[in-house]
Amino acid sequence: MTLAWTDAPGSTTASKELVNNLDLAVTAGTNIYKGNVYNGQYSTNGGTADGTNNVESVFLPAGAAASFVVTISAAQISADDITNGSALPEQD
Repeated sequence: MTLAWTDAPGSTTASKELVNNLDLAVTAGTNIYKGNVYNGQYSTNGGTADGTNNVESVFLPAGAAASFVVTISAAQISADDITNGSALPEQD
């Protein structure tokens, strides 16, 4: 599973930080896999959510789970990335 989004323009002088930070998590059984947390070629259970990339992936080996739940959460939405005139910051 891969989550990718367009981030709002950030500061040109600050360290590489996302303006709008979304987090990908995949729950398979009792295991929770967070985006971009790997052990070799596959995702590993646990870890810390990725706050520096606007593309996050979870790779599970074939047959790792019969069913799973994909969750996308907004850790931070600080700037409007959709130009539809809304007063609230929104993310595509």
